[in-house]
Amino acid sequence: MRKLFLCLTVVPLLGGCNVILKEVRYPGGYPGHILDERTFDASANKQLQLLRGAMVLAIAARVGEASVRGEDGDGFARLLGNAAGEINHAAANLGMGNARTCLVRTPSPTPTPTPTPPVTPMQADAQCDGYYVNYEADVARIEARVTRAMIAALPTDRARAFLNKLAKGDVLSAAWGALGATADMAGAFHRGAGVYRAGMETVAAGMTTKCHSSKANLEKEMTVLDAADCLGLDRNSLFDSEDAPASDLTDPVSPQAFNAVMRIVRTSCVALPLSNELNPSQLAQSRIVRRDTCALLVFDPQRRRDQVAL
Repeated sequence: MRKLFLCLTVVPLLGGCNVILKEVRYPGGYPGHILDERTFDASANKQLQLLRGAMVLAIAARVGEASVRGEDGDGFARLLGNAAGEINHAAANLGMGNARTCLVRTPSPTPTPTPTPPVTPMQADAQCDGYYVNYEADVARIEARVTRAMIAALPTDRARAFLNKLAKGDVLSAAWGALGATADMAGAFHRGAGVYRAGMETVAAGMTTKCHSSKANLEKEMTVLDAADCLGLDRNSLFDSEDAPASDLTDPVSPQAFNAVMRIVRTSCVALPLSNELNPSQLAQSRIVRRDTCALLVFDPQRRRDQVAL
């Protein structure tokens, strides 16, 4: 009775009981559920979920490449860097790259004693770069950083539309709506869609179990059509109910897939305009800042800081 009362009173203000249920019992929460319906079903593969998040960041970067003003370029580059950092922290929890992931079911590695006493007490999990079970706690942080980058990439009116649509669904669907598919086929939407097509091919190229009998297994011969077939996406319907099931998309995602997506982010960062209102000295400094910021946009799983820096 108490659950029924909650669903009939308080919960509708938040979007209904189904939204709350998906938020607490579905990979990636309610946005993850919507993404699985609108793109491909990654619910059984955390690495694939993370790659999809990187794809959305790449869309924001490519849109921003053409729309961000020179005086805002450094700030936008930093937003891209913040989002990339969150992706790398989440990847560390998944044990990607050289990250050392600890499992709850097994003891954490015993810290190796050092000859000199540490400044602070050594943590019991000092040799753990992440925990596999902590990935879900990273999702909201990734979404927040990617959302900020997307808002900065869009003109004011479309940023407002993006926020309005975001309250009703996921980042990707909101971006499509804000970019304006019908009115901007040569502009922001077209640039973002190009990144999404490249991302589809990236996913298909790595799913060898599902795509072993298709051209998608021959990466150099693959097209977007082959990638769509691999992922079970209908060529004639944007959203259909016969996509490849999550159980078909469980192959580990290669770091090369993340490298490919992050290169789109990095090249877009490098292409951001510089302000024409700077004097030569300021312009030289801006180039240094931009170069250093863009250079950090790589896939490099890193442990999240868990101690206050001195």
